[in-house]
Amino acid sequence: APRIHRVGAVGHERRGGPAVHVMYRNRYEQYMANSLAVLAGDLASAYSLELLMSSAGVNTDVLRVFLQIQKEVFFGQHLDITQNAEVSRMHDLKTTSYTVRGPLLLGATLAGADAAQIEALTAYANPLGEAFQLADEVLDVGQFRRLVMKSADRKRLSLCRIRV
Repeated sequence: APRIHRVGAVGHERRGGPAVHVMYRNRYEQYMANSLAVLAGDLASAYSLELLMSSAGVNTDVLRVFLQIQKEVFFGQHLDITQNAEVSRMHDLKTTSYTVRGPLLLGATLAGADAAQIEALTAYANPLGEAFQLADEVLDVGQFRRLVMKSADRKRLSLCRIRV
């Protein structure tokens, strides 16, 4: 469910190909393309919730965690789009929420973790999510990996990225 939510959340960004609204512009005028892209993100969000609801052990606590992830991603994307100066806060909301903290807290909540365990996982997840975002930004600068580097170099660089 978090992966499908992520697809909807970042589908509006360019990740190795045209963003959703750009793909729709091949067939529709700009306003309609942008509107359809928003709807595609909404649909992915609905599918992610549907998938989560069909999972064993899901209760209101799990749903609260999942909805918190969705809200945080919305506010993080808002900070990003409006070019807010709170970059660290944007990273926390936009990336840490759905890449590390959210999935850890979903699993912990499903497993019945207590408050101390949730706190420990959150303390672990936050800097890891920030590191993930910073590594992603550094590695994407100029998209040099894809344009300049040889295939073997890209593979070695991706291995470094995983270790970060």
